[in-house]
Amino acid sequence: SIAYSNMVPIPGINDVELIDTDEIEFLEADGKYTVVHLTNQKKKVSSKNIGEYESLIDPRLFYRIHHRYLINISKIIRIHKTGRPTCELDNKTRVPIAKRRLDSLYQFLNIK
Repeated sequence: SIAYSNMVPIPGINDVELIDTDEIEFLEADGKYTVVHLTNQKKKVSSKNIGEYESLIDPRLFYRIHHRYLINISKIIRIHKTGRPTCELDNKTRVPIAKRRLDSLYQFLNIK
């Protein structure tokens, strides 16, 4: 089995910052970049694409709920099912869930 680090690299122009997965609310794809949304409401832009993060981060902790979003499942406080489904995170941010990923998210979270 792969040993995942709980430190996530955020490469910038002049350095690489390491951020603990506990400090990440969600990651958002932005073309070939990824915007990392932190618990302190700050954002970091990484030159890695979201697919690279998906393979780097422990899949038991983060879930790809949409082609643009990879969320920290420990930050989910509510799932809104009506209209467009969204995950509400502990900082009150609502992130869209792709309809085709809703069932697999429920299975992942053991929701019947």
